[in-house]
Amino acid sequence: MDRLSIREVRVLLALEDEPRGLTELSRMLGIPPSSLYGTLTKLQALGLVMRNEAKQYIITDKGRQAIADVKQLLAKEMPVRG
Repeated sequence: MDRLSIREVRVLLALEDEPRGLTELSRMLGIPPSSLYGTLTKLQALGLVMRNEAKQYIITDKGRQAIADVKQLLAKEMPVRG
């Protein structure tokens, strides 16, 4: 799989719990809608997100796996100190 940018990971994380529309995601992430649309288009092309009937973006199973992979990588790179 292609490497994901921090912005792409942030978008996937924002979609992890529920579908969201472009405007809501834009406000939530502080990313202008036009820039966010380009990011979402790339994530769709990679099969990580799709749009539902209500025109909201939802994370796919492949997107959920990508997030799990990122979290696993971060856990290895940044061990929790007690």
